[in-house]
Amino acid sequence: MDINVYKLGDDKKWEMIGGGGISIGKERVPIEQLVGTLAMQLRENNVIYFNINCGGRASFKTDEIILDTETMMSMKGFLQEFPRIEIDIQ
Repeated sequence: MDINVYKLGDDKKWEMIGGGGISIGKERVPIEQLVGTLAMQLRENNVIYFNINCGGRASFKTDEIILDTETMMSMKGFLQEFPRIEIDIQ
């Protein structure tokens, strides 16, 4: 499982600012048996921390997100319960 974080640049193109992942292993078939958690935390200087726990653990963070302009508005949302994520295997 790979997670990539993108930021919309001044040139109106998406640029990757961080990412990481964890191997779920080919031996873990059928894929429906995978159970785990993904946590995201927004910390100081707009650094996003990720923690993955899915039969193994991985942690990584984005680079500091420097905002070129003054923040006019900010909003945060929270999940009220754990949603089920379906993995699209092709």
